Order: sequence, then C-alpha cells, then structure tokens
Amino acid sequence: MSKKLSLMFVGYFRDLDKDDLPKKSGVYLVYAGKPVSDKIVSLRKLFYIGESSNIHDRIVEHNRDKDWKDGLKEGELLYYAYALAPKDERLLEEAALIYYYKPPYNTEYVDNYPFESKTPFEMDSSIKVS
Repeated sequence: MSKKLSLMFVGYFRDLDKDDLPKKSGVYLVYAGKPVSDKIVSLRKLFYIGESSNIHDRIVEHNRDKDWKDGLKEGELLYYAYALAPKDERLLEEAALIYYYKPPYNTEYVDNYPFESKTPFEMDSSIKVS
C-alpha cells in the first residue's frame, strides 16, 4: 500500500529574495517566470525539484544555479517555492513530484519511482505545477 503524502507549497520567492527562504527541512521548486507586478508572477516553466534538510542553504549554494539562469528567456527571473517536510518524507515527495512533472534539470526519478508502489501518489487535480 502506498503512503499518502501531503505538501503545502509557499511561494514565490524571487532569486533576489532567496535569503528569505527557511533554514528548515523540505522540498523546493525552481521556476522560470516574469514579474507581472510586485505581488504577481507569471510562471513559464518548472525547471527543477529538490529536497534538503536546509532549503535556504541548498538553494543559495546549489551547483545548478548557473544552468537554471542560462535557461531563462529575456526578462525572466528565477522563482522558488517550498513546502516544509520531515526528513523521512522528503525523498519520497521529491521523487513523486519529479516522476510526475519531469522537470528538465532533474535526471533522477524522471523515468521511475523506485519506492514501495507502482502508483506512487495521488495528485490533487486542483493543484497545478507547470
């Protein structure tokens, strides 16, 4: 039987505001997007999904940062969203999201979900991550 996982994402943080990301355990998403106003962003593409015991430090020090910036179109910025998650669930959640969304900068879990079930999760159809 598969385990039910639940995430509540908080975002979106501009690349310039990534110091405001929490130094806590969780899953994070990296997007390309354009600002519409101070409080509204138009997201174009989900670039990457990751997990860490310290979301802030992982994003600030990430070795794929240059790749993500190279993937931006003119006028776009990097944006981040995160969901807090305990250590024992982070990898399962990250793998399930990668398997479902197949972001271009992820390589692991894109073609398989190696954990306890062939159907790793139920995706709430009202949640859109693009």
